[in-house]
Amino acid sequence: MTALSPETTDAWRAYYSLDPDIAFLNHGSFGAVPIPVQKDFQAWHRQIEANPVDFMVSVVPEGTDRARAALAEFVGVPTRQLAFVTNATMGINIFARALQLTPGDEVLATSQEYGATQKAMQYWTRQAGAGYCIQKVPFPVTDKEEWLDTFWKGVTPATKALFFSHITAPTAFTLPMEELCARARAEGIVTVVDGAHAPGNIDLSLEHAGVDFYTGNCHKWLSSPRGTGFIYVNERFNKQLEPLVVSHGWDPEARSNEPVKEYVNYQGTIDPCARLSVPAAIQFLQDLPMQDARTRNHALAQSTRQAIADLFDMPTTCPDDQGWYSQMVTAWLPPGSAEKIRDRLWTKYRIIIPLGSAKGVDLVRISVKEYNSAEDLDRLVDALRTELR
Repeated sequence: MTALSPETTDAWRAYYSLDPDIAFLNHGSFGAVPIPVQKDFQAWHRQIEANPVDFMVSVVPEGTDRARAALAEFVGVPTRQLAFVTNATMGINIFARALQLTPGDEVLATSQEYGATQKAMQYWTRQAGAGYCIQKVPFPVTDKEEWLDTFWKGVTPATKALFFSHITAPTAFTLPMEELCARARAEGIVTVVDGAHAPGNIDLSLEHAGVDFYTGNCHKWLSSPRGTGFIYVNERFNKQLEPLVVSHGWDPEARSNEPVKEYVNYQGTIDPCARLSVPAAIQFLQDLPMQDARTRNHALAQSTRQAIADLFDMPTTCPDDQGWYSQMVTAWLPPGSAEKIRDRLWTKYRIIIPLGSAKGVDLVRISVKEYNSAEDLDRLVDALRTELR
């Protein structure tokens, strides 16, 4: 395993409230909010409860605009084209409607999409009488062009949109989004990207990437309070965007000139404190410093995956570079492992980690954040050795 400075690890872990007795290796599901961000979130809550009416009327609009601007800069898009949503699943529902599908149209998806977002897209394609097509993609992956060519084989003259994850949930692959968007744009095909795992995990420059619709979660790798995601809509699709929930921003007499903001960002009374704390979450990452933490976390993920591969004489799931994964990676396990050890990893070893399968092969998905120590990862490898060898 890669040796890391205990002083650095301990200093970073002190910023989190995690139970010191557990090895928390599942940041990719629901995140973990750093203490400075918790304090910012709690300060907003104290302020709102001191005068709820003044807060909602006077503080929230300006505070939301500041938060949108900070997040837009962080992910590389114009502020006017970004809006807050509850999570990426809500974002995909909004996009599926905005596609304005008709009978005979097809949406092409990869075979590694997340369950909830896939169901959302399937629902709206069915409502429109359109087709939802799944193209099997390589697993494991070895070559970017091979992956692109394999996915592209699913494109037909009826393909209106590509639907794919920026970072896949079941396999943790970072997909070649820019290359896919360029191919799609050249063919007049719309791109819809589920970026739930990307913000804070990897660098984003979404406008430059040429994506049409992109949704991401802030509660995962950005480590904001939960209940905050965002959508980005390329400006050329403003006329197609409609509210998923009709509220104050919609005018029956005139279409908004800022539909992303008016139709999505303001949709009735919510607890706004999580989204108001997004700038604090961004600042926390930037103060780590972020790139140093990512490099360190990737090294831990890399060495842990290799240790598991060596343990069971199994291949790796993708090349060992940050182009294919950053701080989250999957490792193959012997068949039947997930069912055998799922409960024991928690009850015996106090390890929080997701197990799954792809193409009949069991997988463990390892998330590494700055609060994780080499000992956390060693605990996982030792547990797998004890239980599965």
